Amino acid sequence: MHNITQLLGKENMDRCICNIFCISRFALLLYRRKLVCFMIALIGLLTASCSTISARLTYDFEVDSLDERLLYEPRTEDTVGKISTHLDEYIEQIETAQFSKFKDSSNIKIHFFNDKTRYLRFSGGRPSTFGSATTNGASISLARIRERLTENLCQTKACPETVNGVLLHELSHVHMRQYVGSWRYGSDIPSWFHEGLATFVSGGAGAGLVSEADAKKSILSGSHLVPVNTGSIFKRPATVGDFSWGTFHFYRQSAMFVEYLLNTNPTGFRNVLSDLRAGRKFRTVWKTNYDAKLADLWANFTLSL
Repeated sequence: MHNITQLLGKENMDRCICNIFCISRFALLLYRRKLVCFMIALIGLLTASCSTISARLTYDFEVDSLDERLLYEPRTEDTVGKISTHLDEYIEQIETAQFSKFKDSSNIKIHFFNDKTRYLRFSGGRPSTFGSATTNGASISLARIRERLTENLCQTKACPETVNGVLLHELSHVHMRQYVGSWRYGSDIPSWFHEGLATFVSGGAGAGLVSEADAKKSILSGSHLVPVNTGSIFKRPATVGDFSWGTFHFYRQSAMFVEYLLNTNPTGFRNVLSDLRAGRKFRTVWKTNYDAKLADLWANFTLSL
């Protein structure tokens, strides 16, 4: 058995304690200023953070005998065993697609969960998610993936949300997070870009059975993502029209736009990723490398459909 406390290390534990302290101080300030609604929201965030921190400090995992980067719950051995012989291939696939080595691939930790509740507590993700990522690893919900693959739609047509697909998707997130950090990843880089990139390089994992034809129809009918040039940690992704059918369309549209940006200017796209890794603001890299605004690039994309 391998205790997760050893995986966190003193630095991450100190960061967790600091986060709780800062949120508590901010909640007290809001209370004194009678901003009750904000205080309630912040307490909710604190509760969720405490649950995740507790899970990360107390959950135990088995360690794969072939690759110590893989940690798993009981009854997931067969799945993890298949991954362990290919993990380096997956890492190399992401490095090729995103034009850079991982900042640190040797210390990545990937946790596989057979229990969906434990996955949610550990990762802090939403119930609908198949996986989640941090700067140094990923969590994969095998229970949620099983649910997905046994849905009626996935019985008649192959869904991309397989274990391999979800793992590649999350590794794409880990790769970028290692360079830009979690805060900038959320606050500076918009979700359409990092989710579009992850969906594209993973072969569609995250877009479900929404085809390019489906996404094209939605875009041309006025229901589509808005290519904002900055991220947002607390806001939902910007969209217009009818997005009541969930995130699959958003992911497919995002992946199509990312692929368009890559295909129309491969050198420019590669430089965009390089500039982001070097610390440049997302909103500044398009004029430099494409000599165009994102809104204009989106307009050209829609004309090409």
